[in-house]
Amino acid sequence: MSKGWLDKISQWVSEAHLPEGAFRFALHDYSLVPIALSLVLSYRRDRVLVIAADSSRAEVLCSGLGSYLKLLGDERPIVPVEELVLGRHQWVPENEAGRCAALELALGGRPAIFVSTVPALMSRSIAPKWFTKRTFTLRRGESIDLDELCGRLVELDYDNEFQVQQPGEFSRRGGILDIYSPLYDAPVRLEFWGDEIDSIRFFLPDSQCSFKDIEEVRIVPRGKAVLEAEESESAWVRDYFPSSVPFMLCGPDLIEAHLREYSEEHVRKVWAKTLSGAKGTVSLITEPGESSLKTRLGGPVRTIGAVSLGAELSTLLPEMGDGATLWHWQQLRDSLLRWHRGGYELVACCGGESEASRFEEMVKADSLTVELPMSIEPLSLDSGVVLTDAKVVLLSDHELFGRKSVRRRRRRHLEYRRDQALRDTSDLEEGSYAVHVTHGICIYHGIRMLESIGEVQEVIELEFDDEKRVYVPLEQAHLVSRYMGAGKAAPSLSKLGGIGWRRAKEAAGEAAWDLAAEMIRMEAMRQNVPGTSFEPQVEWERAFVASFPYEETADQAIAIEEVLSDMAKTKPMDRLLCGDVGYGKTEVAIRAAFRAVLNGKQVAVLVPTTILCEQHFQSFRERMASYPIEIESLSRFKTKGEQAEILSRAARGDVDIVIGTHRLLSKDVSFASLGLLIIDEEQRFGVEDKQQLKQMRANVDILTMTATPIPRTLYFSLSGLRSLSTIMTAPSDRLPVTTVVSMFDKELIRRSIVRELERGGQVFFLHNRVKTIDRMHEMISSLVPNARTAVAHGQMSPGRLEEVM
Repeated sequence: MSKGWLDKISQWVSEAHLPEGAFRFALHDYSLVPIALSLVLSYRRDRVLVIAADSSRAEVLCSGLGSYLKLLGDERPIVPVEELVLGRHQWVPENEAGRCAALELALGGRPAIFVSTVPALMSRSIAPKWFTKRTFTLRRGESIDLDELCGRLVELDYDNEFQVQQPGEFSRRGGILDIYSPLYDAPVRLEFWGDEIDSIRFFLPDSQCSFKDIEEVRIVPRGKAVLEAEESESAWVRDYFPSSVPFMLCGPDLIEAHLREYSEEHVRKVWAKTLSGAKGTVSLITEPGESSLKTRLGGPVRTIGAVSLGAELSTLLPEMGDGATLWHWQQLRDSLLRWHRGGYELVACCGGESEASRFEEMVKADSLTVELPMSIEPLSLDSGVVLTDAKVVLLSDHELFGRKSVRRRRRRHLEYRRDQALRDTSDLEEGSYAVHVTHGICIYHGIRMLESIGEVQEVIELEFDDEKRVYVPLEQAHLVSRYMGAGKAAPSLSKLGGIGWRRAKEAAGEAAWDLAAEMIRMEAMRQNVPGTSFEPQVEWERAFVASFPYEETADQAIAIEEVLSDMAKTKPMDRLLCGDVGYGKTEVAIRAAFRAVLNGKQVAVLVPTTILCEQHFQSFRERMASYPIEIESLSRFKTKGEQAEILSRAARGDVDIVIGTHRLLSKDVSFASLGLLIIDEEQRFGVEDKQQLKQMRANVDILTMTATPIPRTLYFSLSGLRSLSTIMTAPSDRLPVTTVVSMFDKELIRRSIVRELERGGQVFFLHNRVKTIDRMHEMISSLVPNARTAVAHGQMSPGRLEEVM
C-alpha cells in the first residue's frame, strides 16, 4: 500500500516553520507532548535536553517519542538520564549503568536526545574533567599489567565477582579478565598472552558463550566513583552539557509544582538560575495556568495542528467493559468512515504483529470497512492523534482495541535472570527451634569446637528439656532440621530418654499413612478416570493472545504451551507452575481458564487472601472484558446474600469463573460443570484443603501456582506425581526486589515514602499491631502531610475494608 501518509507528515513538518530561538507550544492535552516534541526536534538537530516533571512522565516520553522519531526518520538516540537514590543498597544496576552511559555520551558531543527530570539534572556527580580523566580504552594488542588493571577497576568502583552478571562487575581467572562496562549491552572477555591483550570478545553472562570479536573496549568510572565524589571533584549533572544545549520543558507548571513539593530550596534556586541563563528554551504548555510564565520564559506562542484522540473519542470509545466489544467497534468504524470521507489518511499503529493481524481481521470482517484504504504499521503509540493540518489520523492500541497502552521500557542491558529461582529457606539460626530425628524438639545453639578423646571436632549443640545438652557430630547433621510446626505458640522441648517424642512420631506417622492412602486413592482414580480434553479454539485464542498488552518471556511462553498441551489430553492435568512474584504466572492461568470456558467448562480459582482474590478478580475481568464470560469473586467482601446468589448461579452453570478464598472449600459450594481448578500460593493451603477440592471432581484439571514451593510439592513434581513448569526469566520491566534492614528511623521512612510518591507510585506501610495502628497512621500523616493515607486491617468490617482497598 502507498505510503502517501508519510509524505503528508513530512510536508507538515517542513511547513511548520518553527522559530530558532525560544518559544512556547500551546497544547490542549498532555498526550500531544511526544508529537509536538518530535516536531520541534526536526528543527533542532544537535543535542537537546528534554525535561519532564517526574520520572514516570520521563519514562512515558522515552517510549512515545521513539515511535514518532522513527516516523520522521530521526536516528538520534534517546538517552534517559536516570534518577538515583544515593546508597549502594538502593541502586538499580540498570539505572546506575544508564546514568554512567548518559554522562559519557554527553561528554562525547554526539547528537542525542537526553530525557531527564530536574532532580536528576540537579543531582551531584563527579566533575566532567575527572570523569574524562578516569575513562580509558583497552585495545587488542596493547600491553598492560593485569594486576595493575584489576586495581584500577577497583578504584573505579567495579565489583570483583566470581562471575560477571551485571554492569559494573569484573572477574579474573588466570589470564582471562571479564568486564561489564556500563557503556555496552553485554560484558566483554579479554584474553591475555603474558601482558598483551590477545583478544576481546562480547559474551553472554548466562551461557558464558562469546558471540562477537571487537578491537577495543571503553571503560568508564561507575558507582561511588561517579555518584559520591569528594566535594573538590564534584559538580552538577547539568555541567556535563554545554550552555548552548537547549531545554525542552514538558509542562513548565507541572515541573514547578513538582519541585515545590519534593525538592529542597537550594535545588530550586540552582534550577531557576540555570533556566534563566538557558537559550532557545521551548516550553510545551499543557495546563491553562501556564500563561502566567510568559514573562519569565518569553518567546512567541505557537499552536500545533493536531488533536489528541484521547480527548476526541473519550466519550465515544470508553474502556472495554462487559459487553462493550460490539459497541466499541461500531463507534470506531463510524469514526474511521467519517475521517475517510473528510479526506484523511488512516494509519493503524499496532504495537506488535499479533495486534496488526487481529485488527486486519476486524476490518475485513465488516462489509463497511473491508474496502477502506488504511495502513497498518508496527508502531507503538501511547495515544492516537489527528494531524489536522497534514490530514492524517494515527490510531493507537487504545483506540483500536479499547485498552490502555502499555509502557514498554527501553532497556540497554540483557534481561535480568535469577540464578536460583527456588531457594532453600530452612537454614538454622542460633536460638531457633530444631528437631532431632531421635530425640525430638530442641533449641539450636550453633556449631561448636569440642575436644573428645584428645581430638577436636566440630559439633552441633542442641538444648533439650531441663537444659540438657546434646552434641551432634557434623557428619550426622542430616539428623537435625528446623522446626516447622503450625501455630504461633512456642513448642515444648522434648525430654531426653522420654516416650513423648516417640508417641508423637507414631501418631504423626499413622495420620500421614491415612492421608497418603487417601491421596494415592485419589491419584489412582484420577489416572484411570478419563478427564476433559480441552480442544484449542484457534480463532478465539489467537485474538485473546493478541490482546495481551505485554511481550511474553521465553519461559512464560513455554509454560503456557505446556499447560495448554496438558489440557488437550484426556488425562486430568496436575501441573505445578513455579515463578517469582511478577514473573507472569497469572497470565498463564488466564490462558488456561479462557480455554476451559471456551470448551463449556467452569473454572475455580482458589487464593489464600481477600486482597489477592480482588486482584485476580480485576485481572481476569480486565483480560476477558471483550468476551461473554461471567466472572465472580467469593470472599468476605461479599455479603451472605451475595455469596448465596453467586453459589446458586455457579451450581446452575450461569457463572464461568469463580475466584475465591477458603470460602470455596465450604460444603455448600458446587459447580454445574467444573473443569479446571487453579490454586494460587499453594503453600498457604494444607494438603487436606486441596484434596477436598480434588474430591469435588475426580477428573478436574488442576494448575497450582507458587513463588515458594514447599518441599512436599517439589517432591510430588520431581517424583512424577505432578508435572512441573518454571518461569525463571523476569519480564523486561521487572526488577529484583531490594530489601533493606534498618533501625526504626522516621527520616528514613519519610524519604522512602516521598521517593515513591515523587515517581507517582503508591506505598504499603505494614504495621504489626491493630491496637496501635492508628497512632502509626498519625505519625505517617505528620511525616508526609501531602500524602493521602488510609488504614486497613483484618478486624475491619468487610464493607469498610473493601472501601479502603
